[in-house]
Amino acid sequence: MTALRIESLTLPGAPLGEENPLPFFRDPQHDRAVRALPGLAPEKQAGFGAQAGFRVLPYRMQDDYGRARQPLTFKAIVLENDVLAATFLPELGGRLYSLVHKPLGRELLARNPVFQPANLAIRNAWFSGGIEWNIGQFGHTFGTCAPLFAAAIRGADGEPGLRMYEFERCKSVFWQIDCYLPPGSPQLLTYTRVVNPSAQPAWMYWWTNIAVPEAPGTRVLAPADEVIYLDDFRDLSFGAANMPELPSLPGRDASYALNFPFANEFFFQCETAAMPWQAALDAGGAGLFEASTPRLGYRKLFCWGTHTGGRRWQEFLSEPGQAYLEIQGGLAPTQLHSQPMP
Repeated sequence: MTALRIESLTLPGAPLGEENPLPFFRDPQHDRAVRALPGLAPEKQAGFGAQAGFRVLPYRMQDDYGRARQPLTFKAIVLENDVLAATFLPELGGRLYSLVHKPLGRELLARNPVFQPANLAIRNAWFSGGIEWNIGQFGHTFGTCAPLFAAAIRGADGEPGLRMYEFERCKSVFWQIDCYLPPGSPQLLTYTRVVNPSAQPAWMYWWTNIAVPEAPGTRVLAPADEVIYLDDFRDLSFGAANMPELPSLPGRDASYALNFPFANEFFFQCETAAMPWQAALDAGGAGLFEASTPRLGYRKLFCWGTHTGGRRWQEFLSEPGQAYLEIQGGLAPTQLHSQPMP
């Protein structure tokens, strides 16, 4: 049987406060300067940095939070069958907060035990953990700490499902995610739809951001021989390399996140795979995998690194002992690529 219900989720958290009434204007340039290192194919440079400059209007900044925590109660929507239980937070961008494998009693995502905003999103406030749906503009999305619409729907066999939807005001597009857990299904099924109602193209960005636990032996795999890697954050230099070794991490296997002493990210080029996928597995070979149709043809690994700063960042966003990394799926070769949507 599949069930859909509304519950309450209470966490220690810092209140968001009020939106900033002052406007924050966009960068003078719509595009962002990036540098392609030798070896990055010309076709992978199309749309590189396009429309990736800072832009927030017509939204307002969310920067009125602090670090003092109190019990906060959020509305939670739970979709579950006899294998999985998925908990969504419609007041926080539809974040998939938890995905539990019931037979093993195992949480598959990095579930943050606190709600602690930090200055990491386009509108400033962002929190770590779970699965975030990023649409429209480069960066953690406008609605990541804002409510969206949710409705009960029916699946192909009449089972209950969840639809989350919103109008993205910066690019003027509609988007929705329909989520299903058919009886007995070991996978959560999500159908994503983006609609541009205008006669003019909209520069589109989509990355599904998945936080998973990071532990010794955790490895991230995807069906790609080539990756695009960030070589120098200061001037946004990107190059292409073959896995598992990166020029920025000589002599070490980059598929193991804890081999990075520094915060880093790289993008798996999975566009030729019939079914692009990505998996984050522990030392015993168990963990979370996600897969998609070919339209979402690229994947990413982000890790904080083992240096003091990376460890401190993870504690700042949560509590000690809550290490995580991110696996992501996107429409374009990197997150600094954008493409026109008719």
